[in-house]
Amino acid sequence: MDETAKAQPRDGGSTDSESSGLTRRDLLRRQAAVGAGVLAADALLGGALAARAAASANLTLHPQFYPVSSFTPEVDLHGKLAVITGASTGIGRAAGEALAARGVRVIGTSRDVASVRHPPNFTLLNLDITQPRSIDAFVRRIRRRVGPAGHVDILINNAGRGIVGNVLPPPGGADRYFRQLQLGMQTDYTGHLMMTERMLPLLPARGYARVYFTVSITAYSVSTNALSFLHGYTAMKRALLASANAWRSTLGQARSNIGVTTINPYDVNTRFPYNLILA
Repeated sequence: MDETAKAQPRDGGSTDSESSGLTRRDLLRRQAAVGAGVLAADALLGGALAARAAASANLTLHPQFYPVSSFTPEVDLHGKLAVITGASTGIGRAAGEALAARGVRVIGTSRDVASVRHPPNFTLLNLDITQPRSIDAFVRRIRRRVGPAGHVDILINNAGRGIVGNVLPPPGGADRYFRQLQLGMQTDYTGHLMMTERMLPLLPARGYARVYFTVSITAYSVSTNALSFLHGYTAMKRALLASANAWRSTLGQARSNIGVTTINPYDVNTRFPYNLILA
């Protein structure tokens, strides 16, 4: 691609001064500015939503859609074992604490357990799903914990990172750009597939067994206009959604007892902005 991408006038006349001679660097700067603006707007919106939620805390929510205090699961989860990746903060931690409150034995994971300042009220073990050796070591540890006759009832593939970056790598930074995208792919996609494949033999062959994938509402969107800076994240979440659906279909055709579900959150109050990969 040429360094200079000149806009072509629709009517055959001259282009305006803003479009004429638009360079690759100009495109990158404009997209970065748009991305920063969207992030800032989202942060402001999140604050407004949080304030509104606090003000309306006395509203009665329908238990079919919201896990209010009166909600009772259809399945008795007491005594079951759940493994949740990325459970030191955010969605994973909230899920772990909710399950633990229902009598579930929860084992969560974190890339660095020692750095977790306020550990959750369930077991937390080291796991980096971008590293196959780390996954294998973790699965061996779980095998030892459950013993020959034990099993894992619930696997929640939740670990992840946000990925923000332009479509074009910055001048002179292509190598790092693609390394960061690869790290995002390993965290948000391939790591989940490897984790599921390694853990599948530990799920029971009869009775209740569930695999969950934390995907994103982004998987149902397209990265155009102001959201183009999320193109990498969108692509990886769409890939994860497709693979999760394939797992569900394949296990269903095999008449397996293992159910597969995707969770597609929208705007959640987590440390997502602090765990971004800046490509």
